[in-house]
Amino acid sequence: MKTIKYMSVFVIATLTLSITSCTKEEGFTGKGKIEGTVTYPGGNASGAVVSIAFGATTETSDFDYSTVTDSTGKYSFEALSKGDYFVDATYTNSLGYTFQTGGAHVELGSDKSDATVNLELQ
Repeated sequence: MKTIKYMSVFVIATLTLSITSCTKEEGFTGKGKIEGTVTYPGGNASGAVVSIAFGATTETSDFDYSTVTDSTGKYSFEALSKGDYFVDATYTNSLGYTFQTGGAHVELGSDKSDATVNLELQ
């Protein structure tokens, strides 16, 4: 009888560990992508800094990764898993004026989801 009791506890513990270890978190572990173009009143924002926060749904200053837009203002975050992300951008033009966005919440529904988020600097 003791053997069955111990075996039951072992099976329950193993199932619990298996279920919790399958949970994925947001981040660079999937095949999803968030991309877009950053613009400001003078046109496309070449050289803007675009930042992403994993697991965030509202504006934050605690970002996990940043990238710089290309010569046409385009940016891309690739290899993202499903989940919530907050994307924001800042840009300083040639006259030294700094522009920024209010950011955007993005939810990827699967590891293979793609989202286009165009950001307009104010």
